[in-house]
Amino acid sequence: MTELLIRPVRQADFNAISRIYAEAVETTSANWEWTAPDTDELLQRYLDLKEGGYPYIAGELSGEIIGYAYASPFKMREGYQWVVENSVYIHPDHFGFGYGSALLTALIDICTAQAYRQMLAVIGSSENTASIRLHEKHGFKLMGKAPGIGWKHERWQDWLLMGRPLGAGSSAPPTEIIRESAT
Repeated sequence: MTELLIRPVRQADFNAISRIYAEAVETTSANWEWTAPDTDELLQRYLDLKEGGYPYIAGELSGEIIGYAYASPFKMREGYQWVVENSVYIHPDHFGFGYGSALLTALIDICTAQAYRQMLAVIGSSENTASIRLHEKHGFKLMGKAPGIGWKHERWQDWLLMGRPLGAGSSAPPTEIIRESAT
């Protein structure tokens, strides 16, 4: 694997992030948007997450953004504030080199340092074996499956929920989330 630089996302990265995300929207069931949002919309989503203190990181290879990962709130109720959902996207030209794993490892480490206690992965399709294997490799366990819950690519898709503890997990009371900018 060529050395991947993992760093906080910058606003200037959003043209590349937009292309990576559009490819995923158009060709996979990794998410269930039907039309890829434009760069401005993705940038606004990033700014909203950044304002909330959530990490958003980029994978840079020889000066090119080839992937990115971020954590977002799972639900907006107070009792869920120690739970984050992860998203990892890699440009298809860079599949199979361990870059998704490197980004997910970094994201797990950042979220653990911020005192989150659980990380969830919502996998949009039980056929997304690459994402399932990636998450299993990082200690995620299947928590549930919702068959045929979403419509994409002219068919009903399954939704898998995988999760893993962070830090002390649920074995101890929560501590305050560290909202310093780790991104």
